[in-house]
Amino acid sequence: MDMPKLLFIHQDDRLFWTHRRPLARAAVEAGWEVHLAGPDTGWASRLEAPGMVVHHLPLERTISPLRMHRGRRALRRFLAEFRPDIAQAINLRTILYAGPELVRAQVPCVHMVAGLGMIWKWGGFWVRHKLKRLFLAGAQAGQAGTPKVRVQFQNPSDQEAFLRAEILQKEQCSLLAGAGVDLEEFFPQPFPKGELAILFAGRLLQSKGVARLVQASQELRKEGLPHKLYLAGERDSANPDSISARRLAAWQAAGHIELLGFRADMPEVLANVHALCLPTTYPEGVPKILLEAAACGRPAITTEQAGCSHAVLHGETGLLIPSHDPTALKAALRRILNDQVFRRRAGKAARKHAEQNFDATKVATTALKDFEKIYPILAKDSQSKYNSKHSQAGNAHESN
Repeated sequence: MDMPKLLFIHQDDRLFWTHRRPLARAAVEAGWEVHLAGPDTGWASRLEAPGMVVHHLPLERTISPLRMHRGRRALRRFLAEFRPDIAQAINLRTILYAGPELVRAQVPCVHMVAGLGMIWKWGGFWVRHKLKRLFLAGAQAGQAGTPKVRVQFQNPSDQEAFLRAEILQKEQCSLLAGAGVDLEEFFPQPFPKGELAILFAGRLLQSKGVARLVQASQELRKEGLPHKLYLAGERDSANPDSISARRLAAWQAAGHIELLGFRADMPEVLANVHALCLPTTYPEGVPKILLEAAACGRPAITTEQAGCSHAVLHGETGLLIPSHDPTALKAALRRILNDQVFRRRAGKAARKHAEQNFDATKVATTALKDFEKIYPILAKDSQSKYNSKHSQAGNAHESN
């Protein structure tokens, strides 16, 4: 029997590389023929691997009606020729973009909502109405035979938002522990010697709390608490919420920050800092950087909002603060910087929390079960082989 074809549709190949590789690899090992479709921004070659095929489609993130129409038309032609057995559109924007073409092509789907994002907030009724129509069309097609539709969420709050809006039925939903983290790639190392260092990693957006973090850091230095503040990430030029390039340059010139840009070597970056700080108010899923920091034995400061509060246990693996609260942010930073005993204890607890709840292989196993509910033809021994291989794998590194 030919291997069933699983298609991942994305609008950012770099994001797929950083967040979805474990699931793609697990699908290959479980017996799927994996295909990735989306724009090539220079990362496609890294995604090519045995069992995985990369297709370049012009599905750019854009608000231009002409470019969106061109992308949908290319996807429609591709689906007609390729005919996948099952597909996943990754992130809410991509679901809205590609979902109608998947319904038209009668492709069963297990979509991924990795946080609601600003499109949910800004789109309001229009977004909810479009999603309701999309999933109703998918469900009606399923009653006739194809397709069936499920949606994976990364935190209960996002799932509840869909249920309250009557976009989905509960039996169509499932919860995952974020994207998980590779516990062998991300492992604890000794805290660095020398000046204390705090890391922010992510898109450089206002809603990620970057400006509040820089301000709190400046104030603590003035109070006699020296430290470095690293920003790892880039501006998102397609997002009006981005920190301006001029502002970033001014911060750097004044010595308030050290701008690292995008880094593919996050284990090394985390090894050279004492804690992570993500004071986000953005509608997150489960921020992967929080899982990576935990796996590396680094405590984290983040907000109490959904997704973040699942990744960080207040007072145990880090500190949770209210959103939009600069006083609480400053106090949390002060504690992390001043309390070496807490840093070390929280770092060890964070690694244990990651091992117990965010192992990427376990997350992938759970995710694949959703695909098999819709496409059960896949031989069971393929999944059993994958489970057996990874259930015996111990952690290669111990906490410090």
